[in-house]
Amino acid sequence: LPIRSQTTTWGVLAVDSDKESGISSQDEELLSIIVAHLALELESKDVLRDLNEEVSRLKALHEIMQRISMERDDERSFLKSLTVHLAKTFGYEEITAFLFEDSGLAAVASNLHDDESLRRLTERLRAAGGGLVTLHGRGATVTVSDDLASHPMYARGDSGFHAVSQLDAPIRFNDRCFGVLSVESSRRFSTGDVDFFTILSGHLGVLMALHELIRGNERMALEDELTRLWNRRYLFGVLERQQ
Repeated sequence: LPIRSQTTTWGVLAVDSDKESGISSQDEELLSIIVAHLALELESKDVLRDLNEEVSRLKALHEIMQRISMERDDERSFLKSLTVHLAKTFGYEEITAFLFEDSGLAAVASNLHDDESLRRLTERLRAAGGGLVTLHGRGATVTVSDDLASHPMYARGDSGFHAVSQLDAPIRFNDRCFGVLSVESSRRFSTGDVDFFTILSGHLGVLMALHELIRGNERMALEDELTRLWNRRYLFGVLERQQ
């Protein structure tokens, strides 16, 4: 008898008898009740596990956003902290953050790549037309690509890690895309992974837009509106730092 619910089949309960017609209709009815009970137990465990995982993700998301929202450093700094924290907390094997700069897509932070490796990855992606990261960065939603070995646009890094699936989460605010969080894994991503990175990338987009606005306002306060030359306030700030 198959042990299954409406959405999942966990296995089969097989019952043998050494007698001809040794399994009666009453036995079949009893066994049907048993497998139904097993299916309910297994389904309950699945639901509970999913709930616990969701709670853990939300708690980690809250901690991550609290940490990086207090940082006023440049994006590269807090993205480096973010990739390391995500890998350590959730066990993601390779996480790389990319930013769209004037010169094009740039790999700026990773839990595996050092600065030199990030530079080579950037060159490799630009030579390949931007790869999957640029393609998915133009979209508005998180995208998952499986079977990377046969994907024509996949550009493998030099970390030695061989991924099966790649998840790309655009960091957007309104129509502006600041960059992409790209996660490579030796397993396929779950719906929970997609939901988590959808929320996280949305928070990052708002945070980057806020930082950009603050930097713009700070610069406006230090330069002449007409000539765009540094003003008296900027000069006194430089003198104070030099002293």
